[in-house]
Amino acid sequence: MFGATLLLAFREIRRHLLRSFLTTLGIIIGVAAVITMVTLGNGLTADVQEDISGLGSNVFIIFPESVEGRAPPPFDDDDIRAVERQIPGVSSAAGTAQAGATAFHNGQDWSTSVQGADPEFFAAQSIEVEEGRDFTDQEVESGEAVCIVGTKIVDEIFVEDEVLGEQMRVGNVSCQVVGVAGERSGGGGGGQDVNDVVFMPLKTVQRRFTGAGNVQFFVVKYDGSYANASIQQQLIDLLRERRVIQPGEANDFNIVDTADINETVSNVTGTMTAVVTVIAAISLLVGGIGIMNIMLVSVTERTREIGIR
Repeated sequence: MFGATLLLAFREIRRHLLRSFLTTLGIIIGVAAVITMVTLGNGLTADVQEDISGLGSNVFIIFPESVEGRAPPPFDDDDIRAVERQIPGVSSAAGTAQAGATAFHNGQDWSTSVQGADPEFFAAQSIEVEEGRDFTDQEVESGEAVCIVGTKIVDEIFVEDEVLGEQMRVGNVSCQVVGVAGERSGGGGGGQDVNDVVFMPLKTVQRRFTGAGNVQFFVVKYDGSYANASIQQQLIDLLRERRVIQPGEANDFNIVDTADINETVSNVTGTMTAVVTVIAAISLLVGGIGIMNIMLVSVTERTREIGIR
């Protein structure tokens, strides 16, 4: 009985090939739309979250911010050390200074940026040294001319040359390459592409590039067992005190919480995924309605024959 019914079904499909094709096409398009939209949404979410992860987790990024058009005072090493010493839950704090420069090696040149960064900054920003080594304490303290380069620098000016131990020139400063930073898709706290940066000890950059002992911004890494809101408020109170900001006056600095960025991005990408999923579901529904109409027409056309059989 079942075999005869199946045979009859295939016979009718062959009799109405165009109708059968359109019915199948409606199913294929609807299902493909759902799968494609959901996959694109999830892929976008993963890409954005990977980019944001470059900022580090459990990290505050603190920038000077102008108030009423007045240039804010910069942060210095004393501010950073005060944050480390006086706020419970802060595991490390590290500043950075950066400047534009041209890198030269063996006849090749590349316009890039140089950034002062100590090991604590690397840890807070989740920057790993893939080849070679990190800066030593001696190099950090004395501000020696050593550097760690991003993968973009390697590709552009070293080509097929050896990298580790080589001398290169950044601006007017000659330095020895001691490491290569691991490639990353996300940017750092300053918004720059970390693959296209020459890292040097902070004191080296301050002395030879920026000419000042200040930092352009600093990062604070905290213990995840502490409430980030509590640490952020303590940061605000301490920095207001150190910068002599009177009650009622606006802060001349801005604190960015990477946890808030991650949450905002997750919410936005989640909403986008939901929207594209609904659109795909509507496509599937439209395809289903089309299939239903074709089936209804088929049954209506053969009502008498169905009754006889």
